[in-house]
Amino acid sequence: MVCKTGTHAERSELDRRLEPRGQPSLKQWARLYRAASQVAGLDVPRLERLSQRLAQKPLAELSMLEIAGLIATLKAAVQGVIDLKPLLANGCEFPKP
Repeated sequence: MVCKTGTHAERSELDRRLEPRGQPSLKQWARLYRAASQVAGLDVPRLERLSQRLAQKPLAELSMLEIAGLIATLKAAVQGVIDLKPLLANGCEFPKP
């Protein structure tokens, strides 16, 4: 006998929360691009390069947590807390974990 508890929507919400590397929502993508648009000189190819340098993967493969970290990095750059120029330089490579 199978015991069913909760509605389909509740189970889907639970599945989403328990997923370790959930997919970013459209709202999160919008926040990322809005934050990127506030950084002078940061276009999509440079945002892609930043993703490669910080997460060692392309934008399209980032998880919700990685997108959140990238948004925080961009906000810090806008506030002048960090400088992205060294990260965006052609010769800059970070060791892979």
